[in-house]
Amino acid sequence: MAVKQKVWDWLIVTASNDLQAQAYHSLLKARENSPLLACFKRWQVIADPEGVRVGSGGSTVLCLMEVASKLIKEARHPIDPWEKFEESMSSQRVLIIHAGGDSRRLPAYAPCGKLFVPIPTASEKGNFAADYPFSLFDRLLSSLTQLPAARHGAGQYLVVSGDALLLYDPSEIRFDFPGMTAIGVLRPLSECFKHGVFSVGKDGRVRFYLQKPGLELMESTGALQNSGEGLLDAGLMSFDASFSIKLMRTLNVELSLEDGANWNNRFFSLTMEKGLDFYREICCALGSESNFEYYLQSVRKSGSDWPEPDLKNLYAGLNDLPLYCQTLPWCDFLHFGTTRQLISSARSLLEWSSEAKEEVKQKFIINSWVQNPELVSGERYWIEACQIECSLFLEGENVLTGLTIQKPQKFAHGSCLDISAGTQPDGSVCWFIRPYGIQDSFKDSLKSLGTFCNQPLREWLLKSGIKPEWLWEDFEDEEKCTLWNARLFPAVECPSDYQQWLWYYTPEEACTNSALVERFLSTPRYDCAQMARLVDLEKFHTRRLSLLQAEKVACQTDSLK
Repeated sequence: MAVKQKVWDWLIVTASNDLQAQAYHSLLKARENSPLLACFKRWQVIADPEGVRVGSGGSTVLCLMEVASKLIKEARHPIDPWEKFEESMSSQRVLIIHAGGDSRRLPAYAPCGKLFVPIPTASEKGNFAADYPFSLFDRLLSSLTQLPAARHGAGQYLVVSGDALLLYDPSEIRFDFPGMTAIGVLRPLSECFKHGVFSVGKDGRVRFYLQKPGLELMESTGALQNSGEGLLDAGLMSFDASFSIKLMRTLNVELSLEDGANWNNRFFSLTMEKGLDFYREICCALGSESNFEYYLQSVRKSGSDWPEPDLKNLYAGLNDLPLYCQTLPWCDFLHFGTTRQLISSARSLLEWSSEAKEEVKQKFIINSWVQNPELVSGERYWIEACQIECSLFLEGENVLTGLTIQKPQKFAHGSCLDISAGTQPDGSVCWFIRPYGIQDSFKDSLKSLGTFCNQPLREWLLKSGIKPEWLWEDFEDEEKCTLWNARLFPAVECPSDYQQWLWYYTPEEACTNSALVERFLSTPRYDCAQMARLVDLEKFHTRRLSLLQAEKVACQTDSLK
């Protein structure tokens, strides 16, 4: 494959904390000499400061500040006023992928983050050309690098979310407008009510940017189309250097020759305390017919609790920035943000990109080694980073990651399991075992009727006899008792010990077998937040690479027979 020309100055991937940034850095480092990164002059991972979630807007500003600081330090002459600095910012082409997040709805991939979730390739033989498992990042980046540049001499700062794959034709996109250009696509109202929506004038300029609007607001602002649909924000936005500088200046970012870009004021304190959302506090301030009353109402309804005086200052600084929308004739979204979406989105991806057989599109074995394909049987499953040496039957809607199957095994419908190597706080090596259900959301609480192993969490506790105080410190506050912070998941000495914990799928077994409860109480258990910190990231990725290479050797051997 020919090496691509370096046409981008920066690739920046954002992370929610230093641990996640470390994981992203190692994954990008593995791709550093690949054609994938060949069109970028440099790449960098930027974590939210102090592990505090600063929101997509705060993270965007931090990325812009990093670019500004590097430009100042690399300049051969002093850059003092913002007006002169715009020339330097206009020389840059920057791609920012926001990838911070806990993966609470996709726990098996919390160690690598949703951006690096493995996905299938169109080739039935997998991605054997690369020295790393093919992921959402690889597919996303291959599409983003085909996007056109912005207006000549204006600079380009492209911002995209890393938890979804957009399917579109890059040749249909143009970034010819001043300020910021967003990509819109007509979608049903049910989707519009959950995301950002544009009300656009005839010249393409956005009149109002609506965040999670209701029907009445869409009608009153002209966002409701004659087709009964809305113009949905596709999450792909490109803005020029002038826009980026106005954004930093509005937030009182300062430049200095000694320290580069500095952000140490009330706006920064508010961002650290409350978060700054790019699509809420920033985009809602834009729009040629917007006013402060509308802005205040919009950000409040979508969850902002910034003080009104500060919102007023933010609106005053940003409102005159132009926002344009380019409407695509077709665009689709594939989300890999929940366990259930692994199977459904992977299927949609193959339907869009290949002619794979129908039965293949519902059965995925990725980064795994299977001794004999006939060992695996069942319907609708996702098997990843597994070594299968014995028969495995799956009743459907199953997600298995990190398992070594050496005895005949069966998983009931909707049963999921992941196993990861790690280290306990005392330094001992262990394996974390996490059984759960396809429909479980680790964000939901006891109060909000969360589930565990596809059963209401409260019901699971009653059936098993497991007491809430064994799982949560604040067990009396049901709003704080979620599956994410429940000390449910054991750390064992041998990965094959997972079989001793399959009773989680049938919790009533614990009421008739006291040995299960005794083992539960005597075994070190962790919640998902702790596991994300204790998983051995090197072993997590090494396992996938070694199994990928083993399958590659097996395929090459078969081809010689």
